[in-house]
Amino acid sequence: MSTPHLVRASCPRSCWELTGSYTANHILHGTLLGALWCLRASLPHFGGLDDFPFNVEFARNFYDSDQRPLRPTLTRYHGPMLIVHGTEDGHVPVAAAWEHHRLVPRSGMQILNDNHFIIFQRPWLIRERLEGFLNRYAGHPTL
Repeated sequence: MSTPHLVRASCPRSCWELTGSYTANHILHGTLLGALWCLRASLPHFGGLDDFPFNVEFARNFYDSDQRPLRPTLTRYHGPMLIVHGTEDGHVPVAAAWEHHRLVPRSGMQILNDNHFIIFQRPWLIRERLEGFLNRYAGHPTL
């Protein structure tokens, strides 16, 4: 049973990144990436832009990962997967994590009382869960 309507219904259109359209978002993020790359390449900054929070790497992350159509990839994946999601995530609804967990039979699910940026703000919480997950599969020749 497919439940994408539950994922979309659990989140107003405003929380689906920017426009709600993968194509439009990809164009916008690509434009941002190009502009930041041009700025970095053409402006003498002597490394000063490297620590700027909205840099080329930031834009590249959004360009590469913005609302990728994940369902076909997830349904083809048969290995172990750890899904960690925050209940206070205003960018991606928890229902999306549950749907991903449903699509990947060997996935583990960890729901934390946290937000979208937990990996940056409290990385030790992710590390603890990831270490436990990896230790469970250590030494397995085939995942």
